[in-house]
Amino acid sequence: MAWNYLIEKGYKLLEKNYSCRLGEIDVVAKKEGRYRFVEIKTRAQKRFGMPEESVHHVKQKRLVRLALWYLKEKKLGEPPVSFDVLSVYYDGEDEPGIRLIENAFSVDNEIG
Repeated sequence: MAWNYLIEKGYKLLEKNYSCRLGEIDVVAKKEGRYRFVEIKTRAQKRFGMPEESVHHVKQKRLVRLALWYLKEKKLGEPPVSFDVLSVYYDGEDEPGIRLIENAFSVDNEIG
């Protein structure tokens, strides 16, 4: 469902569940000439907050390291990148709520 949503939003999926010794990236995609590293978070209840709230500073830092590893491994140089979060939550309705947060954080915030 999440992958289809991204495709509908114009993302060209390159990798799903890319993993290396540093961890895993849920989705690597391209959109508007930019590599997009997408973290997908799902919650069945809002009791513990919205799914995107779990992408805290430590998680962001890890995702940046993973993205830099991916770019190096694939010999892509230093293209423009974006870190997006796809939040999926169930609130008792028939269809889950989906919220895409593009540019949720940046490499500069984590490395600088």
